[in-house]
Amino acid sequence: KGIINKPMFRKAIRSQRCLVIADAFVEGTTEKKMSDPYLVYRGGQKRPFAMAGIWDEWIDNKTGETTKSFAIITTAPTPLMQAIPHHRSPLVLTQEDEKKWISNNLTLNEVTEMLYPFDDTGFNAYPISTDIKSARNKYADLLKPTGERLRKEYDYIFYQDLKLQGMGETTARKQSQKENQNNQLDLFDNEVI
Repeated sequence: KGIINKPMFRKAIRSQRCLVIADAFVEGTTEKKMSDPYLVYRGGQKRPFAMAGIWDEWIDNKTGETTKSFAIITTAPTPLMQAIPHHRSPLVLTQEDEKKWISNNLTLNEVTEMLYPFDDTGFNAYPISTDIKSARNKYADLLKPTGERLRKEYDYIFYQDLKLQGMGETTARKQSQKENQNNQLDLFDNEVI
């Protein structure tokens, strides 16, 4: 909540809020920083997600060049961020709060009420290569796990067209019975009277 009182962010938090869209983010431990990086992501089909942000722009008096920037709002750590361990957590918004966050009608009190750790259910993290520290490195393997995930994950495949049978009955058995019945009907069709 210090962002409300800091002169540097005072204007942005009141009227220059934005959404920072991502599939994942990289965070280091509090102690070792990016010498111990983790990729934090939302599992399943719930990607991308939005983090609360603020934006600003300023003009360099010497060059006249306009610089645009943004920052991601952080809060106290969620349980997952504590497990990394990291002392802060980005503010991930629910879909309902996304619309609210970028509304110009939000009062400062309403903004303040949103500055709490998000429910990190469904999120996970795993360690990645320290090569992520260099902006020159752009290969896809940077995001591959170098260790275990912090939370256990299970891969489930859901089928929408399952055919459940009673106890002792299987689809194959039902199909076999149906074929036998059709074959018996064929015998009667072919019989000459």
